[in-house]
Amino acid sequence: VQSVLSAFSSVFQPHGDDAPQRTVPVGSRDEARCSGDSMSMRPLTPGVNDGLTTEENPMLWMEIPSTRAQEILLVYQTEAGDEHARSQLPIPAPTAKGAVAFQLPETVPGLRVDQNYQWTISVLCEGYLSPYDPFFSGWVRREQPSPEITQALASASTTEQAKILERTGYWYDMVTLILENQETFRDSQPSEVVSNVEAVLNNNMP
Repeated sequence: VQSVLSAFSSVFQPHGDDAPQRTVPVGSRDEARCSGDSMSMRPLTPGVNDGLTTEENPMLWMEIPSTRAQEILLVYQTEAGDEHARSQLPIPAPTAKGAVAFQLPETVPGLRVDQNYQWTISVLCEGYLSPYDPFFSGWVRREQPSPEITQALASASTTEQAKILERTGYWYDMVTLILENQETFRDSQPSEVVSNVEAVLNNNMP
């Protein structure tokens, strides 16, 4: 079964010109699970370039089917490598597909417009940060959508919104829209469904 990561990466339209100059590889450790866990974890990331968001505090989605860990550490760094924000967060109950979302609380600084950030999620297997913990990273850029995109989103249906977000590169907003409206997308006619929705809903787990 094709994984959601490869399925998303094959159709997602990256925004290109403002992608960060990476000094640290995007991805995760090879053993992406805590000791004793039966299944690996992985983030839902575009795989090419960085994804856009309109949100000050976007949701970061991961597949965590089952784990003995109870918390993660979420850290955002600027493109220059300076720490922007961090927060230790509980691991919420997963969806039926094993997806969970993490989001900075309102008490810490949100993302600034037109800035690239590297986020890192460390899964605290023992309840504290350890060099052996699984960790995952990716890049996100907050951009205000153009008036044309804003107007199109305001008048579009949920499935049409997903198509617009896919086409314009707003990866993190698109994933949140899809995973928070799974029933809507399941009930859509095939011609109305954005190209990667079925990958999220049906192939969310390997």
